[in-house]
Amino acid sequence: MRTGILLFFLFTILWGPALAQTTTVRGKVTSAEDQMGIPGVAILIKGTLKGTVTDIDGNYTLDGVTPGDTLRFSYIGYETREIVVGQQTKIDVLMAVESTNLEEFVVTALGVKRQ
Repeated sequence: MRTGILLFFLFTILWGPALAQTTTVRGKVTSAEDQMGIPGVAILIKGTLKGTVTDIDGNYTLDGVTPGDTLRFSYIGYETREIVVGQQTKIDVLMAVESTNLEEFVVTALGVKRQ
């Protein structure tokens, strides 16, 4: 009985990390308008604080991604995209321009003193 319990715990300790293997995901984020890379796109693993940002050409590399993770791509002026990683190690993303316009805005000058 004790041998069975010991083998069960040993199996769990040794195979647990092997089942939750992480990988590195690479890719490029481009604009749907001109097919150019977008620098500064924030890429986060949904539900965590782990992420990265695209370089000047729109390329990115993100380590420690598991197959069940969802990557969230966001950038000001573009629609946010969410992609499930699965078994992919290269994910290229095409981001569409967001077509919302500001109708009005108010400019205030709080705390400004005139001399």
